[in-house]
Amino acid sequence: MLFNLRVSSAVQADDIALISTTSKGMKTLIDICQTYSENWGFRFSSAKSEVLKFCSSKCATISQPLKLYGANIPVVTSTKHVGIILNAEFKSMSRTLNACRILRAAALSVMKSGIHPSFLNPLTYSKIVFQMCYPKALFACELWYGLSNTELTMLERSHKYICKIIQGLPARTRSDKCTSLLVWLLVECYIDKCKLQFFGRLCRMDNNLLPKRILLLRLLEFRNKCAKKQDGFVPDLIRIAVKYDLINFVENFMKSGTFPSKAVWNRYISASIASSENDRWQQRISVDSDFEIFRTIHKHIVPYRAGLLLKLILISEKELNMLLTYVPSSEQKSRLSYVINVDSFSITLLNISCVCVIVYQT
Repeated sequence: MLFNLRVSSAVQADDIALISTTSKGMKTLIDICQTYSENWGFRFSSAKSEVLKFCSSKCATISQPLKLYGANIPVVTSTKHVGIILNAEFKSMSRTLNACRILRAAALSVMKSGIHPSFLNPLTYSKIVFQMCYPKALFACELWYGLSNTELTMLERSHKYICKIIQGLPARTRSDKCTSLLVWLLVECYIDKCKLQFFGRLCRMDNNLLPKRILLLRLLEFRNKCAKKQDGFVPDLIRIAVKYDLINFVENFMKSGTFPSKAVWNRYISASIASSENDRWQQRISVDSDFEIFRTIHKHIVPYRAGLLLKLILISEKELNMLLTYVPSSEQKSRLSYVINVDSFSITLLNISCVCVIVYQT
């Protein structure tokens, strides 16, 4: 029970999750399912059933084993339910590692299928990757909470690695340059956006539906500080709403029960996140000398359309001298020809004194 709401059996298609605060209560729920299946002539799979006891590792044991059709149900520390990895000790590192692996593997598989940055517009390639790979790797990220700095760093590294692959850039290229050219924000922003959109879907539900009632109870519990420490979706939502200056919508919903339409809410989310991240990005590049030339050309996080047919890398003269020290051998030159072009027209067009290195792959 959650206050006055019964939430003991969450059903999704043919997956059932039984929830109880005591072993006796769980045994009663299992017996109800077993009796129902026998009356209707079907059986649950005891081999696919698992028990998780959500607590610290010291109290993870269960005094009496739980049985289904006379067979013991195994007790595990981690399992997957409707595509979501659950950990009995509330640890999320394995889930984050799995997301990083899926993200990299999916992006590379898209490239191997024939979509390659050598002949495809990077902006088009980035849209394909974002639509195909990110929803798969970050499935149900709306329910993620309490990600550590280490986990966020792992996700960002995979994110930036894919961004450089899409543009065909070396691994050591500055990430703030690469992501801004494709209008890619941080993975944390993607997760925050999913959470805000999920909150909007919950708010627009009918008041009689169980998910909406659970949300209202959790919001009231958080506002009135009914618990000493509250984890989960609601505290993360409040933090994100404050971060992107959207807390007024949450407060207004709690007071009046009204919420913007889907289209209006999505516009608010996109504008707030884009504005916030653009300010942070400009602050980062304004104090870094490596971006002295770059920030004169690319001042905002917008698609940079100059040089879509060629790979154009803007560098300083110092970086050019470093590049020339790594000129390939004569055998490598036969495979890949480099044309170093100090083009006065390009300098005039960009209104800056810089060196343009244009790489043609033959």
